[in-house]
Amino acid sequence: MTEPLYTHPTLRTAREDDLRNRLENIRSRRLVAALEHQQLATIRIEKEHTKLNDKWEASESRISKKLYKIMEDIEAVDKELTKLTQLHNQLTLLE
Repeated sequence: MTEPLYTHPTLRTAREDDLRNRLENIRSRRLVAALEHQQLATIRIEKEHTKLNDKWEASESRISKKLYKIMEDIEAVDKELTKLTQLHNQLTLLE
């Protein structure tokens, strides 16, 4: 003999307390799922923020090094210009 097929109770046959419990369980599961989704989204955003911040800092460091090199080059050119000016002044005195 085969056993009867188990089916979920319908709204008509279920007791009011059972329906309330089922609805509360469903609400709880949905709330937990929403919280988990929000936590994962927050973690993704934090990872993206960290990644972009690292790129920003690396770019800032590269630019800073390039600017420092440019400043050194400007100082070197300025020294050479000063030497040339002195040489020019000496040449004009000898003429």
